[in-house]
Amino acid sequence: MCTAVNAAYNLYSFKNEKVESAIISDGKRNHLIKFQDILYVQADHVYSIIHTTKNEKIIVRKSLQELLDYCVCNYLVYCHRSYIVNLNHVRTWGHDEIILDNSMVFPISKTRRNEILIRLKEFNQ
Repeated sequence: MCTAVNAAYNLYSFKNEKVESAIISDGKRNHLIKFQDILYVQADHVYSIIHTTKNEKIIVRKSLQELLDYCVCNYLVYCHRSYIVNLNHVRTWGHDEIILDNSMVFPISKTRRNEILIRLKEFNQ
């Protein structure tokens, strides 16, 4: 219930003011995460692993969709069912992959390809 309220508040705040961070709990600690500091998020069974620009790994018991709903911003996008990437850190991309500034390579799924390529072109104009 608390997560739903927090997600609703974040969505409300995003629509009404510029929100650039959220508090995310890993079960033991609360982490204030700036959305711009997220490099990518990786699904791992029932967990999601948030990888940041500060070489932090924050493991949370949330699905990728729950995290995407919670972190309301226009530059975190699904590129594959197992990955969310931050468009701010994309160095290059092709028809079937995205390469981040740290040289990590992520696949682009066929079902998301058109949406991702459009978002990348719009984001980089």
